Amino acid sequence: MVVKDKIQQNISHSLQSLLDANISSLNLWIKEKKIDAEILVTQPQFREKILSHINYSSKSTASPEYLKNSPDLIWLQKHLGPICKKYDFIDFILFDKSGLQVGALLGAAIGKKDIIESSDFFYRSIKGETVISHPFLSNIPLPDSNGKWRNNSPTMFLSIPVKNDQGEIMGVVALRVRPEGEFSNLLKAGRYGESGETYIFDRKGLLLSDSRFHDNLKNAGLIPNRPDSRALLNIYILDPIVNLVETPNPEDTDKPKELTLMAKSATTGNWGMNIQGYNDYRGVPVVGMWQWLPKYSWGITTEIDKAEAYKPLEALINWVSVLFGFLVFSTIFMVILSQRKSLIEKKHSSALQSIKATDERLRSLVNHVGDGIITIDESGSVESINPAGEKIFGYSEEELLGKNINILIPQSEQKEMASYLQNIFKLQEKNPAGVYRELIGIKKDDSSIYLEWGFSFMQSEKGPLTTCIVRDISERKECLLELQRSNQALQDFAAIASHDLKEPLRKIVMFGDRLKALLPDLKGKELHYMTRMQSAAERMNGFILDLLQFSMVTDEKRNHQAIDFASVIEQVKENLESRIYKSKGKIIIKNTPQIEGDLMQLQQLFQNLIGNALKYCKKEVPPQITLDCRLLESDQWEITIEDNGIGFDEKYAEKIFKPFERLHGKSEFEGTGMGLAICKKIMDMHNGKIKVNSQLGVGTKFTLILPAVVSNQKINQ
Repeated sequence: MVVKDKIQQNISHSLQSLLDANISSLNLWIKEKKIDAEILVTQPQFREKILSHINYSSKSTASPEYLKNSPDLIWLQKHLGPICKKYDFIDFILFDKSGLQVGALLGAAIGKKDIIESSDFFYRSIKGETVISHPFLSNIPLPDSNGKWRNNSPTMFLSIPVKNDQGEIMGVVALRVRPEGEFSNLLKAGRYGESGETYIFDRKGLLLSDSRFHDNLKNAGLIPNRPDSRALLNIYILDPIVNLVETPNPEDTDKPKELTLMAKSATTGNWGMNIQGYNDYRGVPVVGMWQWLPKYSWGITTEIDKAEAYKPLEALINWVSVLFGFLVFSTIFMVILSQRKSLIEKKHSSALQSIKATDERLRSLVNHVGDGIITIDESGSVESINPAGEKIFGYSEEELLGKNINILIPQSEQKEMASYLQNIFKLQEKNPAGVYRELIGIKKDDSSIYLEWGFSFMQSEKGPLTTCIVRDISERKECLLELQRSNQALQDFAAIASHDLKEPLRKIVMFGDRLKALLPDLKGKELHYMTRMQSAAERMNGFILDLLQFSMVTDEKRNHQAIDFASVIEQVKENLESRIYKSKGKIIIKNTPQIEGDLMQLQQLFQNLIGNALKYCKKEVPPQITLDCRLLESDQWEITIEDNGIGFDEKYAEKIFKPFERLHGKSEFEGTGMGLAICKKIMDMHNGKIKVNSQLGVGTKFTLILPAVVSNQKINQ
């Protein structure tokens, strides 16, 4: 009985430690995502554009197309979109006060009002709260982690109220997160042994995170037998009555089922633990601990198969049975008993080693967590520190054991830290949600480091302790500074390009015109030189505009989406309508597929190429431009743009894609030599290729290779 009590005590301690660590990590992750979101949305340039677009959308005639063409939304998609993706947000959605989705990074969500019917986060944020929503099924196709677009994908949002300068809430910004990503992966740290897992569920018992038992669930028919099938949002925590691992297809599948013992307790707002055993959603007996988190309105549990948890005890029971058998016949088989003595001792040692292995698994989990974990007693002395904590502060565990926690805190904040610890020990707060604070840490070399501290009370054999979970947030601080520096550099460049460089050129042209007016008798060389001076200034102004446009094709990840090729070409034709009319040109489009990329950049790409074909045409011969597309076996589109123009010698095929390179004099054809350089850079940004074939006097053919949209690879003839 002593050994059984010891094993049960170890199981209880392991379950509680794992659940506490997982909830603390979850809270830290949610807090970090909220900080990231608030930093992004409250930046002045983003906040100004968001408020302006919400005001733009308030017109009664606003349609989805009207909203999509908002200059402010296009600017946000171009600038806020890439930064969101750096922070692992795959989309942003703008809501007005009524809940209408007036703007988004992914255009399919604009003009709808369906998200507020799937989750309550909007109603809470419009009242001033920053909210992390439950996972739910998306109403629009979303890209998975591999970039493939899928319907009915799980999604969740982090929403923030948007206030004007008077503090009035004008709308809500929601940033989209993949629940199958960081959210579920965070809980994988709670998987220990062969069957241990930690998962989250809602008030109805619906699974909100992923399961480690996909094969069992597929065999039982609870989820489809496909590689991309997930338990997330597809499984309720119900007791199937029979063991689905041993009997994958039971006969009485229509019999009503109830929530598991754990789910019944947790969904009523309770927390508890059961080490006697109960059925989980597979019908397998497990032991577990659970907690309802009212802050998020979801429950969390850590469970492990009962057979694995009590494996040391079963080994011990087998040993006792063997021992009893030998004792019964001890008087007759004294010699045999003596020979078996060593075997019994080995089995006893094996049982104790199994107990030790359970402790080692817990220690291994703590040692491999990415955050520092420090335990402190009531006097403030360090009881333990994991390897991650040693790495953060530069001390070894031996150097810190018995030392006061103040060795890691600057003197200016030691009093406040002492007050926090005193309150935690006084209240003996067992709520794993804990307390969090940003504090500067002091490393062994006396250098400072930005840290985030999480506090939680626990009772141990040595007495009351506080567990501190420490996370290094220096990189996040540096990213914020780098973002500010980048924004400032961009603003400085724009100011120089638009004023300091262009203003003198405008003065040259203006004063040239004034001189012509003052000297109406100018002629011959004087008039020729004056005209050349003004033409040179105009060309320099064109160089500056093209160079600025070239620099705006950045290396940052663009707003890639499915784009209708035909609509892009129609917009280009509209932009070039005057040139097409004057040249009597004809544009033939043979196929119109869907391509994947950034809309603004691809429109610029085709406008430059078609514009070149119109410019470099033969005299007295109307230009004819043919666009054709075909799908390659490599899942890419090959798009060709072929004309009947003047052509060029193919030895210049590489030269024409370099900035400011021209094959003709400025007296023959206008331009700066930047158009094809911009095309080359746009193709590089899309992981594509561009090449050219040409024959002097016959024409030119450009070939583009672009990624195809996986979900729609058919060509519309």
